[in-house]
Amino acid sequence: MQYLITKVTDSTGYPFTHVTKARENETFIVVDAESKEEAIKRMESDR
Repeated sequence: MQYLITKVTDSTGYPFTHVTKARENETFIVVDAESKEEAIKRMESDR
């Protein structure tokens, strides 16, 4: 099972942690990119 954990600090300095559980037909992939388009290209080139 995969979980996506997102950590964000709001403008007041309060940290938030959000956990998302992947469904059976989902996969989370993290890529370094400067844009959404670049991220998709990098993800597709790694497959």
